[in-house]
Amino acid sequence: MFVQISCSPGRSLDMKKALFAKIAFDVPRFSSRKAEDVIINPLETSRENWSFGLGAAQCAL
Repeated sequence: MFVQISCSPGRSLDMKKALFAKIAFDVPRFSSRKAEDVIINPLETSRENWSFGLGAAQCAL
């Protein structure tokens, strides 16, 4: 299973590790997948590259 998470940069390595562990723990609880079959990829994109509707870059400063 491939999990890709789109997010803004800024989370610490410890925060990412905790998230990865939680996802790997929960996937087998709610699906037939094994924890060792979970691949997680955070895709960090700077805030100015986000649009939350209407074509506006709301986070661009």
